Amino acid sequence: MDAKEILKTKKVYAIIGVSKDETKYSYEVYQTMLNYGYTVFPVNPRYNEIAGSVCYPSLDALPQKPEVVMLIMAPHNIENILSSVLSIKDAILWFPPECFSNDIIEKVQKAAIPFIYDECPIGKIKGF
Repeated sequence: MDAKEILKTKKVYAIIGVSKDETKYSYEVYQTMLNYGYTVFPVNPRYNEIAGSVCYPSLDALPQKPEVVMLIMAPHNIENILSSVLSIKDAILWFPPECFSNDIIEKVQKAAIPFIYDECPIGKIKGF
């Protein structure tokens, strides 16, 4: 499944690593997805809320299972949480540009979890 197909068919997303800082890429992805009608759960244990919405400390705390889990953070931070993310077998993992490493991709492939990487969700949503 490619990025455009995911965005057309999947409507419930979790974004791990969303920042409150409106200048950060993770915040821009979060707001763009909300503006285009997706259900998006921000996940970051550092915040209780982001842009007036509840921010969840972990995937386990979400009120609904996401169909897609985006990991928008530095690869070394993803390495720290990857084992807990790999336990989610029924969601697609999405690693935007600069949010993955070869080691991360190898681990996800070995876990046989569907994923995409190096694709910007904003560009795919807006059609560029």
